[in-house]
Amino acid sequence: MEFVWAESGGDINFAESEIWKALRSALTEDEGICYHRYPIFTADRSRREPDILILHQRWGLYIIECKGFKIENLERIDGPVWVMKDWHSSTETPYTQAEDQMWAVLGKFRNESGLRKDRSD
Repeated sequence: MEFVWAESGGDINFAESEIWKALRSALTEDEGICYHRYPIFTADRSRREPDILILHQRWGLYIIECKGFKIENLERIDGPVWVMKDWHSSTETPYTQAEDQMWAVLGKFRNESGLRKDRSD
């Protein structure tokens, strides 16, 4: 697998770095590409930036959202909303965030005929 780490200039949390190292170790021999903070621009000009995006030859598309808090910061989980305590925000929605990023990536596949599996060339 090819690994592409973006020097985005933003803050990199410890969780991103640790997950990145684990993925590099576990997936080195696999076919695909793994991006750190790959920018995705959508038709409505919004920008998505998954912490980690994996396109795996056999397993498909994966988006990993890294929050980097301690378990003590998680008060409870209400469906897709994580209620936080002693954290920079009162709630986190990593599932929704990753899902939105996934749909943005899939939108790129829909718009590029060369990337679709069902292409007729």
